[in-house]
Amino acid sequence: MPRKKAVTQKMLADSLGLSEYTVSKALRGLPGMSDETRAEVISVAKRLGYRTREQKQSFAAERINLHANYRRRFQIIMGRNTIINQLMMESLQERINSLGDYAEILLAPPMSSKSAFETWVEQHNVMYADGLFLNPGLPQETEQALISLKIPKILINYPLPESEIDSVIWDVYTPVYQAVTFLYQRGHDRIMFMGNIDQERGYKIRWNAFNDAMKACGLPVNQEFHAIYDLHKENLTKMISNKIIQVNPTAILCNMNIDLIYYIFHLIKRRIPEDCSLISTSLNVHTRYHQLTQYRFMLQDVAQRAVERILWRIANPQMPYEHIRIRAVLSEGESVRGYSQQNPN
Repeated sequence: MPRKKAVTQKMLADSLGLSEYTVSKALRGLPGMSDETRAEVISVAKRLGYRTREQKQSFAAERINLHANYRRRFQIIMGRNTIINQLMMESLQERINSLGDYAEILLAPPMSSKSAFETWVEQHNVMYADGLFLNPGLPQETEQALISLKIPKILINYPLPESEIDSVIWDVYTPVYQAVTFLYQRGHDRIMFMGNIDQERGYKIRWNAFNDAMKACGLPVNQEFHAIYDLHKENLTKMISNKIIQVNPTAILCNMNIDLIYYIFHLIKRRIPEDCSLISTSLNVHTRYHQLTQYRFMLQDVAQRAVERILWRIANPQMPYEHIRIRAVLSEGESVRGYSQQNPN
């Protein structure tokens, strides 16, 4: 099968309806255009797989072969069917396809017995794939069984300490830590953490980051003051409403459904940000709430780096394992006010 042609700046310019000069300036970070235009150029360049000369030199130095002489076959192993998992799968497929390779989607194998797992591996020719992508949300036993396979693989999650695997994941620790500091610097001293802390590793990491940041700011952390519930629990709306009324926070750091939070504030007749500031650290981008201060997690960047790292691992099988964390970007809205500006209750 013929390989796809390399993406050029002219192709980007034609796709965007811009001049090559404008595209070149955008990619080099030079002034002379709006932030929107620059962001659009960079986004399209990533989507189409465009590489600068410096990036190509870097990949060559690390022996990463972005365009092989044959069509590579990768497998993406899916766990729970969530929006985030779907977006990650689509981003991985898009990046893999842009290289002229292809990806098969497989549901997590049964772990009823060792023989059932081995049968699944054989039926799907897993050991003949060029590499595996282990999506978030896999049961821990399944994840560890897949990690033990002697084949290149990337874990899109936080690895357990004993896991021998490369990983790429969005950084959830830093945004939570930064959010607490951001609120504290604006006078908030009653900051409520809201979200589950037990379901997955990332949730626990958020809670640890919250505790670390609160202690660094000299603020106490009493677990009873925070809405750390299972998101599927019955009477969740009532429990959160009662907790907000009881604690009377000046600010909330939220890692759950934002629609639910705005609905609860409507029920208890409180306003955001007049009565309470709000920052979202959820993976979902809440486009309905343009005024919301939130962290945007770069899922496409995670997928792109995951594909690059598995190619690097194929070329460098003896190198130490690496763990990559993709930083989120703070999008400041109008849902945070200094505590002195809020109405005391």
